[in-house]
Amino acid sequence: MEAGLFISILENAGLHPVSVDTASSFSFAGAEIEYPVRVPTAEAAEAREILNSYDKPAA
Repeated sequence: MEAGLFISILENAGLHPVSVDTASSFSFAGAEIEYPVRVPTAEAAEAREILNSYDKPAA
């Protein structure tokens, strides 16, 4: 996923995300990609839960 998708997912959940940087950073092999997105501290746990649910394969 990319920052724009993260932001859309969180906004649709009623959260208030902000993209920190439009450029992503990644490892040579592409195994680790980071898209800095911030949410208010009060929304952090919920944002993590929402985004982590997209990492899990569907049952």
